[in-house]
This record gives sequence, structure tokens and C-alpha cells, in this order.
Amino acid sequence: MATIREALLAALDHHASGRLDAAATLYRRIIEADGRQADAHHLLGVALAQIGRAEEALASFRTAIRLSPDQPSYRSNAANALKAAGRAGDARACCRVALALAPDHPDALGNLAAMTDDPAEALTIARRCVHLDPQKEEAPYNCGVLLRRLGRNGEALASFRRCLVLSPAHVPARHATADLLEADRPDAAALAFLRVARQAPHSPGTTLRAAAALSRSGAVDKAIALLDDLLRQAPMLPEAHFNHAGLHHESGSLGIAVAGYRRTLALAPGDAEAWYSLASVEKDRSDMGAAVAGYRRALAIQPSFQAADLELRRVLGRQFPAWHFTMLADQARNAAYQRAIDAAVKPGMIVLEIGTGAGLLALMAARAGAAHVYTCELSRPLAELARGIISDNGLADRITVINKRSSELRVGTDLPEPADLLISEILDAGLLGEGVAASVAKAARALVKPDAAILPKGAVIKAMPIECPALRSVNPVGTVAGFDLSRLEAYRNPSYMVLALNDLPHRPLGPPTDVCWIDLRNPPAHGPVGSAGLPISADGALHAIAFWFELHIDDRTVLSTAPGADSRHWQQAVQFLDCGRQVAAGETVEAGLTYIAGRLHFSA
Repeated sequence: MATIREALLAALDHHASGRLDAAATLYRRIIEADGRQADAHHLLGVALAQIGRAEEALASFRTAIRLSPDQPSYRSNAANALKAAGRAGDARACCRVALALAPDHPDALGNLAAMTDDPAEALTIARRCVHLDPQKEEAPYNCGVLLRRLGRNGEALASFRRCLVLSPAHVPARHATADLLEADRPDAAALAFLRVARQAPHSPGTTLRAAAALSRSGAVDKAIALLDDLLRQAPMLPEAHFNHAGLHHESGSLGIAVAGYRRTLALAPGDAEAWYSLASVEKDRSDMGAAVAGYRRALAIQPSFQAADLELRRVLGRQFPAWHFTMLADQARNAAYQRAIDAAVKPGMIVLEIGTGAGLLALMAARAGAAHVYTCELSRPLAELARGIISDNGLADRITVINKRSSELRVGTDLPEPADLLISEILDAGLLGEGVAASVAKAARALVKPDAAILPKGAVIKAMPIECPALRSVNPVGTVAGFDLSRLEAYRNPSYMVLALNDLPHRPLGPPTDVCWIDLRNPPAHGPVGSAGLPISADGALHAIAFWFELHIDDRTVLSTAPGADSRHWQQAVQFLDCGRQVAAGETVEAGLTYIAGRLHFSA
């Protein structure tokens, strides 16, 4: 029969080899043979704590301490079990008793450092451990962890490196070193992560970190190759597919990136970041429908995903141009149209609107009493948006949104009969630049009754000669900052610019002058429209003709787009002349107005 010493040595062999259950069984047999064996109680407590049975371990430690109260190691290991049981205060007290018995006990000092909430105090204790046992690698590692918590990253890096000198295979220290190098020295961090990956080959997360560091250091091809290898070993790892797709996205390989993000989502369909990234690639590929769908999926999974919300709004904003918002905020415009619509709509009327936009004018017509409003919108996203707004306002049964050009509408197919009233607001700063002339003229002939009212009726064009040196050098393009840039002139749009005249540095050379009346029922054909003599009241250089319009929505409602008028969203049109010239007060400049390629054009 084995002696107690022989049984204890056998138990220790099992313990050192990781056979914890076998070791615990032998420790118990020793205790059954002699319950006064304090070391057996202590070692049983250590084994039980390593198995995860903290409460049973504590009972064994208590017995060991009762039998041999002067052993600091018993109390140090008991402190670990107390900490595992969630009793941090008792664990710290136990360490302090151990240190009262042996002030330089390295395990007790290390445990107390790990259990101290104040990192500065913990660092002082950890440094005592380094001083007491300078060859033990855990002490500089623990100092490095605490220095990092204190934000002293340079000192932390030095501590981790001391640990690696003592133990080159210390994986946590090498990983912590790589972490600290990642921000400023991604190339060195990549090498450190790769060494960790070789030491722990079953830890793909380290390989992912190495690839990320390689990418940040500029070695994108090496990062992609590293992830290719990882995916061959772990093809079901969504993070690897995600990072691989991200690198291809950054490199401009959009098709490969889309495929990678889709594989990621096949493995992890609830990954909001992957949906967001897929949507971003689709946006870069100009597939806005897929981008919108992806951002919406990301937000459905993670409603607080701010980046996805912002990108979704940006993409949707491309479908709903920004000028719509300033137009909808133009209270003078809205009020003028509402007055004219209220006066024109009679009960039982069929109303046709060209250019739905957000649906505001159609809603006004329905509210004014129209039996039904038919409104057309070329943009599918805008048409869908308008349908939603109309439904939100409870008028879906009286307003029909048709996703077509007005020129494609047919009575008997899209409208049950010719309309009694035609409404449009497809005007730009130069009045006709959005195609209102052709659209309204054709609708007046084919889609409304002969006596139908048309809103707006027409507009007076008003023009003013101006001096504008701020923009003259690029209208036409000439010399800029002493360099000849005239080659750019071939790329300049010679039509009018849309500008807020009040914000443009300029000088009026004469008063605003009426040029002509534009009848929207019978708009001008392409060619000369009218002319006017613009009186000059100040000497200067005539660079451009600024013009705007007074919109006659009906016989009583007039809306001006002049600088400083109540209606602001249209701004003004500024037509730069090909050849400016000096003018003097008292002379008159003959300005001709021509309708060319769907836009009004001034010459002088």
C-alpha cells in the first residue's frame, strides 16, 4: 500500500499534467487516510478552483488554513477562489493577511495587484513583484497591463517587451505589444500579430488583426493574400469574408467586394455592419435601389446605426433633389399657388397636374374640392414617395399618381376624360429651363378641355445689366491667377447660371426692364422671343444680364422672383456675355432674348 507521501507525489503528477479530476480523487483519499494533512486540503482546493468549483475549493482552503494558519500560499490561493466566487473584498483581505505573514510573497503580491481597483496602487504592488523576482515573466506583463490602463503606453510597451525577453513564447505579451504598435506602426504590429498567429494557430482573430494592420501599413495585396489563406482554412468564418470584401472594396474591386459581403451575410444574416458595407458598395456601383435596400436592412437590425441612417438619407436625397426642400419651404410660393388653386377649382372638376414632386399642389387641388386629381411624375422614387404622402393625408382615393412623362399620358387610358384644370410648377430660375413650355403646350392641346384654365398663365421676363468682375474670369474662361486656362472654355455651359443676386458681388448698371410676356398656353417656338433696350444709368463694364420673372399664376395672383422678393427658392438667372464692354450712363443696350435648346438666352 502506498504511503501518504507517495500518494501525494502521484496526485501532484496528475495535477501538473492537467488531470485535475484524478488529482482531486487522490487528494481526497489522502485526507480520508489522514485529515490533518494541510497540504492535501490546500492542493485539493487548488484543483477544485481550477475545475471551476469555487465554493468547494473555499471549504478545502479554510480547512488547510485552520490546520496551518501561517502558510501565506494557502491564503493567496484562497483569495483566487474568493475572487472567482464574486467576493472581491474578501479576496483582497485574504491577500493582505498572506502579505502580513510574508510581506514579499510574490503570488500574494501578484494577486493583490490584480484585485486592486486603483490602477496606480496596483502598479506599485506589481513593481514590487518585479523587484522581488526579476526573472518571472508575469510581473512585467502585469505592469504593462496596468501602465496601459493608466494611458502610459510607452512604458507599457517597454514592460511587455521585458516580458518577451524573459519568455519569447508569452502570447498575451506579444498580443499586447501588437495592440500598442497598431496605431503608429502598423507594419511592426502586423509582424507581431503574425507571430502570435503562428504561436496560436487556432486563433483566427489574430490573423484578422494582422491583415488589418498590413492594410493600414499600405501592404493591401499582402493583407488580401493572408485572408485568402485564412479562408482556405476556415471558409465558414464570416469575419474573414467581411474583411476580405472590405479590402477589395478599398482597392476598387467592387464585384469581388459584393460577392464577399454576400457570403458574409449568408453565414451571418443578422450582421448590420455587413448589410451597411454591402449597401455602400452598391452605392459606389450606382445601384441605388440595392443601396437603399441594404441600408434599410442594416437599420432594421440596428435602429441606432447612425452611419446607415445618414447614408440612406444621402442616397434618397439623390432621388429627391435638395432644391425640393427650399421650394417646399417657400411660403410665398405655396400661398400664391393655394390662392390661385382655391379660386380655380370647382366642385366635380377633373384636375391634371404635371410634375408631382412631393404631391403638394395635387393635395391643394383635392382640398379645394376637385372630384379627382391626376398627377404625373417621371421619377419612380418620387412617384412612390408622393403616393405615400398622399396616403398619409387620407387623399389616396381622390389623387392618382402616374409614373410617366406628361407627353406619354393619354385620355381614355391614364385620364378618363380631358381635365378641367391644368396645374404645373416645373419652372427654373430662367422660367423655361425645366421643359415647362413643351409640356404645358402639349397637355393644353391633348389632355384638357378647350376652355380649361391653366395655372400658371404666363410670366413677364425682367432683365438688368450688371458688372460682375468676381465671375468674369471664368465666363468665358480666360486667365486665372496669371495662367491661361482658356482650354476649359470648351467645357463651360454657356447658358445662364442660377445665382442668388443678393449674395453675388456685383453692381447694377441700370434698372430692371420688362423684356417680354411668355404665354405658357402658347409658349414661344425656338428662335427669337423678344428684345428690349436696357437703359444704362452708371458707367462700368457690362459683363452680364441678370434676369428673373413675374409669374402670373392667374389674373389676380402674381409672384415675383426678383432679388429681395418674398419668394426665394428660384433665385435669379445670370447670363454672362461672350464679350463684355464698357458702357456709359445715358446709353441704351439692345438685349435680344432667344429660346434655344429649351432655355432662354440673352445676348447684347
